[in-house]
Amino acid sequence: ISSYALLTHLIAHVCDMTVGEFIHTFGDLHIYVNHLEQVEELLMREPLELPKLEFVNAENLKGLDGLLNFSYENLNLIGYKSHAKIAAPVAV
Repeated sequence: ISSYALLTHLIAHVCDMTVGEFIHTFGDLHIYVNHLEQVEELLMREPLELPKLEFVNAENLKGLDGLLNFSYENLNLIGYKSHAKIAAPVAV
């Protein structure tokens, strides 16, 4: 999901547009029986404040060429916070 949200920001930047909302719908979402405990733990967590994305030295990155020339040096993620990982066994 974060990759698509980043792509939304990049496309808006290179097209001189303002970012709106990113809405995603899962098509084939399923939960394995041996992951139920981890899902419960995840659902009990309070959401954290979202980080801000800042473009660095990206003023001239416009259009398709700009999109193709973006690199991680042009991105700065400000205020990223995360909860601790939730370990889960591999389901086969």
